[in-house]
Amino acid sequence: MKKKQEEVVQPVIPVEEQKKDKSVISSQDVEEVVSGDENALSEQMERIKNLTKEQQLEAIEAEKRKKLELERQKQQEILKKQQEEARKKAEAEALRKKQEEERIRQEQERIKQEQELLRRKQEEERLKKEQEAKRLQEQQHQQLQQQQVKPVEEVSNQQVIPKEEKTDDSKGGPSTLKTVLAIFLFIGIMAMIYFMPEINNFISARKLKNQQDEITSGVLTCKSERSTDNLDVSTNAQFYFTDKKLYKLSYTVSYTGDKVKDKDELTDIYNKCILLEKETDNIDGVAITCSNKDGTSSNKQDLDYEKLNLNEVTSAYTEAGGVYPAEFKNGEDIDSVESQMVANQYTCTKR
Repeated sequence: MKKKQEEVVQPVIPVEEQKKDKSVISSQDVEEVVSGDENALSEQMERIKNLTKEQQLEAIEAEKRKKLELERQKQQEILKKQQEEARKKAEAEALRKKQEEERIRQEQERIKQEQELLRRKQEEERLKKEQEAKRLQEQQHQQLQQQQVKPVEEVSNQQVIPKEEKTDDSKGGPSTLKTVLAIFLFIGIMAMIYFMPEINNFISARKLKNQQDEITSGVLTCKSERSTDNLDVSTNAQFYFTDKKLYKLSYTVSYTGDKVKDKDELTDIYNKCILLEKETDNIDGVAITCSNKDGTSSNKQDLDYEKLNLNEVTSAYTEAGGVYPAEFKNGEDIDSVESQMVANQYTCTKR
């Protein structure tokens, strides 16, 4: 009977409650809490729930941190890859730019050498012409002296003729006066023949001077033709002037060759013109026009001397690997311009 009473005194805990709490606290703890105070059990259960939530939050936070770390590593790898690509691209660009600068420098050297060779050739031709003209003048002078000496000797011989021979002249032979006049006439004719080139040059110069005096405003056109190994090069320079003062230049250079065989060289000339056009795009007083068709590559340079800055233009031409056509100045005397162009083997006309 006592045994039954003891069994009745012990509270009956549902099986589901025992399973729920068994993983957190022991059955002995539960019995102590139940036998002491039911509030203790509630507090214990609340603590268990809070503990479970904290563990879940920590797990979530840990997962977030892990994802953030992976994302950060991934971003670092991407950034590192981009930096490496940018470095390689910068190195390639620097190398390309260096090669382009070297090519431009070599091209400038080649152009300078060609110009120097052309200048030397022109100088040699000029010296040859001067020497030939001097030699011809000396020959003509010697011939004239010889011809002058001979008639004088004849006159001397005639002057010493005995009186009895002079009587023969008076009967029908030529008189001494006529002979002397004939000699002087002959000398005059020979002098005119000898000095004929100088006379013609003097007359032409006077005519040209009179024409130039009449033209104070207009266009001075100077042209030049030359050839390389495979290309024909023509240059046309038009100088615009008013009151005989220069204010504008239109300078055109054309390279003509075989449109198939010389395609690469003509294209290279055209590309240089395009580069020069870009370098001078923002410079006042300069306009560059490029063309490449039908086997002819040409570039036209319009220079307004009233607007352009000579130092700025020269620097831009150097950067582009071009050659400044002529370093004339605004207001320069047009006759001086013509003299310089003629000295450089150009043929010039005014209108």
